[in-house]
Amino acid sequence: MPRFLAIAAYVLLVVYALADVTQTPSKRPFGVPKWVWVVAILVFPYLGAIAWIVVKWVSGSEGDEGPTPGPGAPDDDPEYLRWLRDQEARRRQRRDGETP
Repeated sequence: MPRFLAIAAYVLLVVYALADVTQTPSKRPFGVPKWVWVVAILVFPYLGAIAWIVVKWVSGSEGDEGPTPGPGAPDDDPEYLRWLRDQEARRRQRRDGETP
């Protein structure tokens, strides 16, 4: 029974780590090519998969590359602020133009 649990834990750990490595959008997650991570996970029992999980957890990200974050709120977006200024200018022009 303990041998079965050790094998099941290893298989689940390897499957999880391999799936996670292959789904990472970066071609070089954490500065190492994906194929090196895959080989490490397959060749070194437990060690490769645990290394991947620990490195990912410690860094707190998906790797080196990723989308650059845009403005967090509308008032942080320069285009939106420009649009608001234009709207306010049009509103003033209409109001001033309608006044006798």
